Amino acid sequence: MKVIHFNTHSTAGGAAKVAYQLHLSLLKEGLDSIFLVKYKTKVSDLCIEIAPVKVKGSLISTLKKIFQKSLFGLVYRKLFLNVRNELENVSTTFNSNTDYFTIASIKEHLLGADIICLHWIDDFLSTKMVHAIQRNTDAPIVWTLMDVEPLTGGCHYTEGCDGFKKSCGNCPQLKSEKENDFSRGLWNKKKLDLQKLDITFVAGSSWIKDRIKESSLFSHKPIEKILVGVDKTIFKKGDKAIARTVLDLPREKKIIFFGAQSLNDKRKGMEFLAKALANLSKMTNHNKKSDILLMVAGFGINEWNNDFEFKNMGFIYDERILALCYQSSDVFACPSIDDAGPMMINQAIMCGTPVVAFNSGVAPDLITSEERGYLVKMYDSEDFCTGLHKILFNAKGLNEGKWIQPDECKPEVQAKKYHMLFKTILDSHEKR
Repeated sequence: MKVIHFNTHSTAGGAAKVAYQLHLSLLKEGLDSIFLVKYKTKVSDLCIEIAPVKVKGSLISTLKKIFQKSLFGLVYRKLFLNVRNELENVSTTFNSNTDYFTIASIKEHLLGADIICLHWIDDFLSTKMVHAIQRNTDAPIVWTLMDVEPLTGGCHYTEGCDGFKKSCGNCPQLKSEKENDFSRGLWNKKKLDLQKLDITFVAGSSWIKDRIKESSLFSHKPIEKILVGVDKTIFKKGDKAIARTVLDLPREKKIIFFGAQSLNDKRKGMEFLAKALANLSKMTNHNKKSDILLMVAGFGINEWNNDFEFKNMGFIYDERILALCYQSSDVFACPSIDDAGPMMINQAIMCGTPVVAFNSGVAPDLITSEERGYLVKMYDSEDFCTGLHKILFNAKGLNEGKWIQPDECKPEVQAKKYHMLFKTILDSHEKR
């Protein structure tokens, strides 16, 4: 079985790492898996970087130059630049839906394709190109969503907007008051290019599955929930004392670990965690406050709650260091309020670290017992504080006794589920 993956990056960023891990797992499963990317992060990455194609001297190129110099071209660029300028203040970038290559330039890689796997393809594949790929291969598409952009008029997270349930327009992230704005145009393009294609969606959490069901574009499409697999040789239970020694952390303190790629992103809910920690400080007597250490990873925070000792790990690029952070901690705090995952929950639980998280994203899929952590009522900082206090001072968490990694987060289990899904789709495809 030949599977062709498309992802913008090979291993840069969480979404890319998830896609690449699946690619490697499918190779181990015995499938002919090929990973096509726009940007190859490392020379050693097992993937193929697609070079951009510029058509020179053709009629299309000539017409494009004439258009760019015309009054209409100037107006178009003015409008597009205005959209891009507005996006500088938006927490999530918009999909520009531009072509990066021609179908002819990748035809050799598509030969014999049985399944087309789409992952995070922003700034790599346009909707028109996705349409062309399926028409040229007649291969069913399996699209794994790492955010909601495929369902919307361009935003990667809706920030509470329900436009994707209709047809977008009046986009609050673009500060638009026009019904037929940039987001409506892209929504219409997706409807034209994608809605009738043979697509099965894969959701890495119940949260993203629910968003697909609510989508006006794709609610009628098949959806499969397969949790994200993480490298079990890295993210595994370790000796807490050794992990703390390696990271130069105090051995006797209770450590609360939290982090995100950007801690200033409102979706990550750090304001709720700040309130929860303030409450924790109030309910913890003075002597015990000195027993608690806050450890943070990511960009955007230099200081946090002066009542507790604070250690800033910065942005962690090495997954082995990240695993040590989980292993050294008593609890992982995840206050995300609008997230398809985050993957850090999967990683923490694989390391045997209990998680306190809002009842959103992948949290309800993985925090299925007191042993794994505490599910918090949405937007309730007091309940978040209760969860932290319970795990720190009352409960025996995952770090106590023998810990068995959950099967649902193992890469080989994820690969087998994808393989079974591919077979089911192909059987149905052949019967048409």
